[in-house]
Amino acid sequence: MRGPENRRGIGPQISLTRIFDSFGLVREQVTKPQDTSEEALAGKITNPKIAEAMGASPRTIALIGQTELTANLLDSFSETGERQFLLKADETFQLAVGVLPEGVRELVLNLSKAAMTYFYFEAAVAGRIRNGEQFLNEEAIEYLLRRGADSTIYAAILQTDGITSPGLTAGFRARQALWDLEDDVRDLEQDRLSIGANVLLLSTGGSRRTLRNFAGQLLHQSRRLDLPMPLRGAIEEQYEKTIAVLN
Repeated sequence: MRGPENRRGIGPQISLTRIFDSFGLVREQVTKPQDTSEEALAGKITNPKIAEAMGASPRTIALIGQTELTANLLDSFSETGERQFLLKADETFQLAVGVLPEGVRELVLNLSKAAMTYFYFEAAVAGRIRNGEQFLNEEAIEYLLRRGADSTIYAAILQTDGITSPGLTAGFRARQALWDLEDDVRDLEQDRLSIGANVLLLSTGGSRRTLRNFAGQLLHQSRRLDLPMPLRGAIEEQYEKTIAVLN
């Protein structure tokens, strides 16, 4: 059976549904969605604004928005097991990839395959959390950075407009890690009082000082990168938001 084809007839693309099936990540039991409405998913899309500030074309900005929506839909699927999120993510992804120039498309497809392995990693982490295992602080940082695996794709798509720099991919990953750290910190108290477990709790014990150090390390490293000013500004802004919830 052939995989999905884009509308320009350039051949089969990767199927996210098949990848998740092959990883054994499609489960029968589903969890009640927390905050997975269309409005909530749209509110998490931040990278198109950064791309616009860097001078990206409207088409590229829209493609980055579709790609980030794909990532958010996959996160919702991972959290709930609701197959509708996976199917919508697959549809959105095919539409975005199908209109990319051939060279960029091949790069994006390869990066997407690599990014999908995050969900297998996440399943392994979830198993350790259920078992009440402890994590090294370095593992918590790795977890935050791997959660932003889709960041590599945004940097690749920007090449369509000739926007590139040596630190572009690393910059997107640093900003995403800071965003995820802020998001996780907001859940700390709830997790502490309910299941009592997430990666930050099982590594740092929820120490605000340690988590501020995490954020500081990400900011410090990003300042050493060769970055477009809009992305550098977005990282600084996200750092301030993350530190605000840690104070």
